[in-house]
Amino acid sequence: MRLNPILLIVLLAGSLLAAQETPKNSAPDASAKVPTISADRGDCTASFDVLDDKGKPVYQAAIHVLIRWGVAHKTDLTVSTNYYGKAEFTGLPIYSKKAIQFDVKSGDKQSIVFFDPGNQCHAKFTVELR
Repeated sequence: MRLNPILLIVLLAGSLLAAQETPKNSAPDASAKVPTISADRGDCTASFDVLDDKGKPVYQAAIHVLIRWGVAHKTDLTVSTNYYGKAEFTGLPIYSKKAIQFDVKSGDKQSIVFFDPGNQCHAKFTVELR
C-alpha cells in the first residue's frame, strides 16, 4: 500500500505542530484565575493583592472573615490567594454596624484589614505581610 504524498506531508506537519513546546515564562492557566468566595449577603466586594515585605505576590495566603448579622447568624469564610497573590470576596453586606475584619495570614506573617461597606462597597486592598 502506497501513501499519498500530500497526505504524508499533512500528517508530518500536524505532528510537528503538536510537538512544539509552550513558552517557558507563561504561568499556568489555573493560577491566573482569581479565587473568589461569596458570602451571599449583599452586593459589595473586597479584592485583595497580598504581597511579601519585598513587594512580591504571596501564593496561598489565607484570607479569613467572619460576618455576623441578626441576633445569632454568622458566615465564616476563608479563601487563599492565587499565584499572583490575588483573591476576592463577593456578596458582602451593603451595611454593617461594625467594620468587617479580614485576617490575612501566610506562615508566621499576618495582617488585619478593616472593611466598611457603608463607605466603599467595592474595595480593593493591597496587603503587605510582615
